[in-house]
Amino acid sequence: GGSRSKTNSILSQLHALAACEVDLSEHKERLAGLKAELAVLNTERAKFEKVKKEIDLKRHSLELLQKRLEGSEIHQLRQAVAEREAELLAAQEQEATTSDRQAELRQLADSLKNQIKNFDEEKETLVKQAKEKLEKAKKEVEAAKMRAKDEEAALQGVLADSESAVEERKGVQD
Repeated sequence: GGSRSKTNSILSQLHALAACEVDLSEHKERLAGLKAELAVLNTERAKFEKVKKEIDLKRHSLELLQKRLEGSEIHQLRQAVAEREAELLAAQEQEATTSDRQAELRQLADSLKNQIKNFDEEKETLVKQAKEKLEKAKKEVEAAKMRAKDEEAALQGVLADSESAVEERKGVQD
């Protein structure tokens, strides 16, 4: 037999391609998770905006009540004002909490957007690398086939020479 081929075997190249495909599927799963987190962040943002609108409405309501207090039924209005002020304080506390949470969520959303952007860039690079590896593997397979054909032709030549030598030896012995 001949010497062993020094190039990578097709099986190892297929294994490398499979590893690239696994990496790609992992990145796709990661992208899906990031998109889900982004959807949650959008929901939180909508909640924050709703609370902010409620606070604005409560402030407006308080202003209206204070104007009414100046005119009539002072006791009832003072009681209503006290209730509205309590609601306003609660809403402001909630706004402060929600505002802090919104800032955190904005930072997280920015981070996720960057990760998604980077993933898209990485995905294209990974796919390009996998295609290049596949093309290289195909070229190596073709080269291996050509070497095998050359070696087979050389083997056939040696066998033919061996048979003719055996025939000559028989002819000489006879």
